[in-house]
Amino acid sequence: QDRHSKTPRQCWLMTLSESPIAVWSTAGLVATLLVAFALSFTQKGRKNRKNGKNGKKGLRITQRSPSRVQALAHTSTEDLAIEELRQRFSKGEEPPEGLLLQLAWSRKLDVDAAVDVWRKHLAVTRELGIQDVSDDLVRYAYRAGFCVRSGFDVDGRPMIWVRLAKSVPSVMTAAQVVKNTWMAQDASLASGPEANRRGICFVYDLKGVGLKNVTFNPMALRDVIRGALSHPCHISRVWLLDAPRIFLLSWHAFKHFVPADVRKLVRFANTRGRGGRGGTSNFSGICPPSELPVYLGGDPHQFAEAYSDWMFLELEGQELAYRTHKLQLPVPLRRNIGRRSGAACSVGVRKLLRCFCLA
Repeated sequence: QDRHSKTPRQCWLMTLSESPIAVWSTAGLVATLLVAFALSFTQKGRKNRKNGKNGKKGLRITQRSPSRVQALAHTSTEDLAIEELRQRFSKGEEPPEGLLLQLAWSRKLDVDAAVDVWRKHLAVTRELGIQDVSDDLVRYAYRAGFCVRSGFDVDGRPMIWVRLAKSVPSVMTAAQVVKNTWMAQDASLASGPEANRRGICFVYDLKGVGLKNVTFNPMALRDVIRGALSHPCHISRVWLLDAPRIFLLSWHAFKHFVPADVRKLVRFANTRGRGGRGGTSNFSGICPPSELPVYLGGDPHQFAEAYSDWMFLELEGQELAYRTHKLQLPVPLRRNIGRRSGAACSVGVRKLLRCFCLA
């Protein structure tokens, strides 16, 4: 009955979005990324965890409110890992000092694995030309709304909430997709030591995903996977919301090829009720209602800011190997531009203000 009331074009789009091809393609893409992510843990990281050398025992992490306050000092185990990392790199390849704890925790304080991932990070940055992707391109990509502001999950992990139906990879280069992701991860871990210990919680909302949200370019997919595996960050939970039934069947068929310590990171949640998407109680296993994004009933005052505005503010002054240092507006001035209203300052106004600062 719904189809009779729609135009031919709307009917065609509805048929396409419901096509098994779209569902299989999406399932294949996400499954490929999960398997690739799993492979990064099958070498030294797994060996180190079996031997119990990751130093996780004895760490007592207390609950804190979401803020940029450096709540806890480094533990002795973290200090040892950081000091060893300082000694392992030659001049010109050493990580920024402010990134050493993040690098150490990216492989659960396994220094050998952390050294390997950093060198891969530098190689991928150079080979994919990540530095050539301008900040303006990143801001423009985030205007699509595929990343939305959210808070912390039930275990205190910082969340990166992705509305996959709003992501169209065909309009971006692989280098741009990689830089978009790296910056989001680094911004989420910039809040302090505890965020690195707990790790990032990725939440992928799969509602409305179709063919346009999948790339069929094998070279681009290869580069994106390389980027995902070469960035030093600690990911400790992945939620997939409202996954299509065919995807669930695919996951149950192939999950046995994924290492057990990676399988336990992945969770599925069905948030749909009889009348459509359920209320905030359907997300209780993921995060408190106050930490949800605005489109799901979260606090419009706390999370009204555009994701890219928040991300660039969190990364203000942070040295990153893949991002060239450019003149930035003073932090107090940047905080006042469009922050209360959630509006972004136009590129022309930002350039004018930067020229004024130089003068």
